[in-house]
Amino acid sequence: SNTVTVSKNDIRGLVNNSGAGYDSNVFQANLPYSVTGTYTAGAVGSTAAATNGNYINLAANANSTSASHGAWKSAMALNVNIPVPSKSLLAGAYEGQLTVNIQAF
Repeated sequence: SNTVTVSKNDIRGLVNNSGAGYDSNVFQANLPYSVTGTYTAGAVGSTAAATNGNYINLAANANSTSASHGAWKSAMALNVNIPVPSKSLLAGAYEGQLTVNIQAF
């Protein structure tokens, strides 16, 4: 069996740490994002054929999520969705860290 965990280092998503002052009614210093992973995996403790369509979903307002499965061997597709921001962005770099951990136990 194993557990797949997807996590962000900041719940705000990608963050601009430039330190510049700005009007928060007009600008934003972060880009929220969500992540969806799809793969083929069997159930924990089952020897039945693996099923398609397993997924893990990390919402834009969450730091971490995990899912447990039986042993699996398939490709994993990860989709990072950064929606159009509601406000203008500050000049500078927006940075963040996304971690995917697959732990066998």
